[in-house]
Amino acid sequence: MHPHKIGKKSCLIVRAFVDDAATCEVVDVSQVDGKRYILDRRTEDGFFEGIIEDRSEVFQYRLRIERYNAE
Repeated sequence: MHPHKIGKKSCLIVRAFVDDAATCEVVDVSQVDGKRYILDRRTEDGFFEGIIEDRSEVFQYRLRIERYNAE
């Protein structure tokens, strides 16, 4: 996760390589509700990326993945 700009607007960008994941989300562990941000699969081999437009400062997070074998 790192700060990013789209035009003049500040946001965050997250990239992850999880080769056996069907889906991948960022879970904000600093909030009680654990807000989630979905990452888009960019390549077949497991590269995910997402832009978090409503945040501009890096925060503590975990990745939540769903594996192809459902584990």
